[in-house]
Formats: sequence, structure tokens, C-alpha cells
Amino acid sequence: MKRIKRFALYALLLIIFFVFSRVIIFIGLNNTYNNIDLKESVPQGVTITSAKATSVNGEIKGKISDELKNKFIKFNFYTDNNALGGSYYLTPSELQNGNFEFYFKMNYIDSYSIELTDEKPDIVDLESFSIKPYEGYIIWSALFALMLI
Repeated sequence: MKRIKRFALYALLLIIFFVFSRVIIFIGLNNTYNNIDLKESVPQGVTITSAKATSVNGEIKGKISDELKNKFIKFNFYTDNNALGGSYYLTPSELQNGNFEFYFKMNYIDSYSIELTDEKPDIVDLESFSIKPYEGYIIWSALFALMLI
């Protein structure tokens, strides 16, 4: 009976620790987001409801009017010294009833700008990328690495 009580106590302590850590992680993540500034004016028909970023990632939420649903939206993200940190494109297929929400992984983003374009962006399609020509090199480099271990 004593062993069962000890096991129940350990299980209870484990559950309490799990709940406590989840609450602390939730509070910590939600307090690290800071609002990011808009560098230029927002195009007509685009409304940004939330734009936040941490030192490693961020999120933007907004809405687009019906007449702009067939356009591509380009978000340019800038660091604190006005260097372009990266870009993100929203395609018309990603818009759900005019609402959009996306997350980005870029470091130290301080501001952003928005552009509307009719052209499809030149984005590398990961499905078209193949490592078949490099398979021999990968095998030989793996064998060489195993030899050094």
C-alpha cells in the first residue's frame, strides 16, 4: 500500500509539473511578441488587424477587399537598420473569405511594407527540386564521415 501511495504521489507531481510548465511556456511566448511598424502606407482595400514579431518569428493577420482577391500580396520585412530581411507572398488561393493569417520565420524584424501585384512571384518550387543527381556524392560523403568517426 505504501508503494502505491508513493507511485500516486510521483504521478501527481509529474502531472502538476507538466501543467505548470505548459502555463509558463504559454505566458512566456505570448509576452515576447512586439508590434512591428508599417514602413509605408497600406494599399487601398487591405486592412491589417495584427502585426507582431519576436526576435525569431512573427505573425500577420488581416483582411483584403473582394475586388483585390485575384491579386498577389507581397510583404517585405525589414530589420532595425532598414535592411531587407525577407519577403512573403500571399497567393489568391491562400485567402479565405478575404481573411489572411500567416506566420514567418525571420530574425529581428522591426517593420514591414505591403505591395499588390498581378504577377506570379518567382518562387522556387520545392517539388521540382531533386537530389537524384547528387545521390552518389551523398553516399560517398556519408561513408567518408563514418570513416572519420
